[in-house]
Amino acid sequence: MVARIMTIILTAAICVCWADEPAIVELGDMTVVGMQSLVSMKHNVIKELWTRFMESGYEIEYMKDEGVYVGISWGYKEVGKGKEEKKETQFFHLVGAPVTEMSELPEGFTHKTISAQMYARFVHKGPLSKLGETYDYIFVTWLPESGYLYDTGKCDIELYDERFKSGEEDSEFDIYVPIIEKTE
Repeated sequence: MVARIMTIILTAAICVCWADEPAIVELGDMTVVGMQSLVSMKHNVIKELWTRFMESGYEIEYMKDEGVYVGISWGYKEVGKGKEEKKETQFFHLVGAPVTEMSELPEGFTHKTISAQMYARFVHKGPLSKLGETYDYIFVTWLPESGYLYDTGKCDIELYDERFKSGEEDSEFDIYVPIIEKTE
């Protein structure tokens, strides 16, 4: 009985992390300097990108806000063919920092400019191991019931600032999902 009650309490606590309505915000143009790779679940190198970036990210000039970093994803497409090979989603992912102006890029770095866009801003609370649950909430629960559609031609953004504490239960960071209003 105690175990059942604890399960209910823990489930409720987890759901609270994503049950809040997101803020609908407009982000202006943003240029990000960092490292990029083509990613899929079979070839998920995001952690390695972050490690490499954090080892040499100090080389970026004109960082907009010290200690603020972003992960940007775009260009989603399904790959794989035939009955034997399961299809999976590939996308580009760039880890880096927003900059106020461009300068010469350090070796191995690139940049991406994102145009102004409307976003639903969610707060992921908890360790990165729970990130899939947050994205499930966004795309399976919230988005279909909202008055918005996912804007497939734009970038998803994860913004990491002083609230992010890798692996900690009290860690937080923002997830910006590009949206457009549904039309009847």
